[in-house]
Formats: sequence, structure tokens, C-alpha cells
Amino acid sequence: MSLLTLTEYKTFPCYNATQTDAIITALLPEIEANFLEIRGKDFYRIEADITDTSAILTNIDNITGIHRGDYIFNSNVEGSVVDLDISGITGTITLSNSATSTLEDLDFVVYPSGAKRIAAYMLNYQIENYAGAGEESIGSHSMDYGNDLLHGYPRTIIGTVRRYI
Repeated sequence: MSLLTLTEYKTFPCYNATQTDAIITALLPEIEANFLEIRGKDFYRIEADITDTSAILTNIDNITGIHRGDYIFNSNVEGSVVDLDISGITGTITLSNSATSTLEDLDFVVYPSGAKRIAAYMLNYQIENYAGAGEESIGSHSMDYGNDLLHGYPRTIIGTVRRYI
């Protein structure tokens, strides 16, 4: 799974019906690459078990990089971290969604809290400013970003990306 899917993007308020699926789909890999470049680190990965069809992951190989609000994905279960117990050696993570089966040794990708929202606004900025004008208008409001761009995006969009050196 990529950081953001077409279906997910369409749920954000920055999406509008004039944006075609083909353009959105074509830009998604670039948005993820840009996000990772800005972040300076690949997405965190863990291995864990789903011991029943609940929303609880157990036997996690490295829980130290997980935070509440992070989004965890595997094709069997995905969701936001709503609870985190690091009292044991491996700890447990409770997700916002339940699993569909019991499985062991699954690999998960961990997306930082807010990453999907940031990616959606990065995508919208790319679509609406494809000529590189650095300006956008919504109704009667106009914003000129001028030189306030970071990696080609307004600081207001990517300023909250958790960065690593």
C-alpha cells in the first residue's frame, strides 16, 4: 500500500471533482517519494501477530518507534493506533479497526500520525499548481507562496512532517 490511495484522497476536503482519477493516480508515487525525501527516513516497519479477530497486535518485534495516532497497515488489518502498551518486552498495540483473521509474523508499515492528511494536501498542491506558479485561489481568497516553499511545497503544508537527519 502506498502512503495515500485514490479513494483516501477523495475523502479529504482538498479534493474537488475537477481532478481526474488518472492525474491523481499518476502523482501518488511522486507524492510518497517527496514525503520520504522531506522526512529523511523510510517509513517504520514492524512485525507482529494478530492472535484473534480483534484490533490488537501482539508479539511486536520493535514497539519503540510507534506513537498513538500512527497509521499501521497490512493487507489483513489496518488502522490508527488508539492504545499502546509498552509494559511488556514486546507490548501490544490496539488499532481502530479489527482484523479479519488470526495470523502470525505479519509485516506492517507504520505511517506517522497525520501523514495521509499531509500527503493529500501535497497532492492537491501539485495538481492545482502544476505550472509551479506558487499561488492558489479559493473563492475570493488568494495566497501567493512566493519564496516560502520547502522542497517545492508551502511550509504550511509540510511544516508538520516529522523529520530525521
